[in-house]
Amino acid sequence: TSPWTARITSLSGTLYNRALTGRGEIAHRDGVYELKQVRISNGASNVDIDGRYGTTMDLRWNANLQSLSIVAPGMSGQLVSSGTARGTAEKPEVVGEAHIRNLVYGGVTLEKADATLDVDVSDRRASRLELRAANALAGGLRFDHLTLRLSGLTREHGLDIEIASPGSPDHKLAPFRGVATVSGSYDTAK
Repeated sequence: TSPWTARITSLSGTLYNRALTGRGEIAHRDGVYELKQVRISNGASNVDIDGRYGTTMDLRWNANLQSLSIVAPGMSGQLVSSGTARGTAEKPEVVGEAHIRNLVYGGVTLEKADATLDVDVSDRRASRLELRAANALAGGLRFDHLTLRLSGLTREHGLDIEIASPGSPDHKLAPFRGVATVSGSYDTAK
């Protein structure tokens, strides 16, 4: 394929009955996409992406989604996220954070959740993921807080979970708190 470059100075339209705008530069050469100052906005939400994607990637993102209805119909809430993705699509290294507020989807509500992610699928270094959620309701059961921590290499890793709930008289479930720690290994050669 011949190399090409698209410089978008103004993109406009509507998506989910909100203004859709965009700008940036996207180029393609030898199987590699270069994205420069790409911004897509839908109403008050926007996503910024810069970097390169091909046999290897080096991408940076910033997302500020003020309405999660653009993610899935019937979903509401806000998401703010930033990070980088490097390496290959098969073995990426992803470092980022995400903050969700006031999520409502199906029978699930969540006041807030915060996640940090530092994952190296190539296993050259240990990975780490931490998710902290507060004031959630799922299946009629309320959770005051939930913390999940995953760390280690693919071949040797650990998982810690902390959970607390006021219980549910409707489900005849007493208040409870729990902590679980699990460690394991996985032979990536098999």
